Amino acid sequence: MIGTRPGGMRIVLLVLAAGLAGGACSHVTPPGTALAPSNMLADASATPAATGTPAATPTAVITPVATSAESASAPPSEMPSVSPAPPAAQCTGSADNQAFLTDAARLMSFDVYCAALPAKWYLAGGTFTRPNGGQVLITYKKTGGGQLEICEGQCPSEGTSGSASFGDLPGGLAASPGVNAIYASVGIGSATATYSITATGIAQSELASIGSTMIKVRKT
Repeated sequence: MIGTRPGGMRIVLLVLAAGLAGGACSHVTPPGTALAPSNMLADASATPAATGTPAATPTAVITPVATSAESASAPPSEMPSVSPAPPAAQCTGSADNQAFLTDAARLMSFDVYCAALPAKWYLAGGTFTRPNGGQVLITYKKTGGGQLEICEGQCPSEGTSGSASFGDLPGGLAASPGVNAIYASVGIGSATATYSITATGIAQSELASIGSTMIKVRKT
């Protein structure tokens, strides 16, 4: 600003408006530059400005993995318990039939055997008694014909003319018109238990196969 004092003297007054602002120009944002609000998270996928502070890189989350030493010291996982098969599970017949055989095996002083027969055979009846050394009688029948009478304990026997087996017991084979039989015996202390299979309506070879596969019922 230029002024004139009395007497013709000219003075120049320079008013610096910017100086009156007290250095405010250091906070002025240059044209074309954007400021991000302080409460906004930076996008990890954004490309950082060439001259600005680099955008933060996301931190990877790593799931800890047990080392071999830790795995070795860790307690083993509990295995599901498996119930043992019933003593007569392999015997031909229903669950009630098998329970009958299990009871007989538990109560008799001698070993009780059952038959594991192919299809069409079924357990038709059975009894056991304990007096006089005990005796087990079992009858199996075959659909369409064929029958097996099994006696165990104190049972009658006849002479044999060939070899055969009653489960794991060695025995003899006997034949008569229409009837084939297997007899075996085993000592039990001072007593003797005898075993027999009397078959009707089946061939001698089939009877020998059945006799060799007789199963000893596990005692409980």
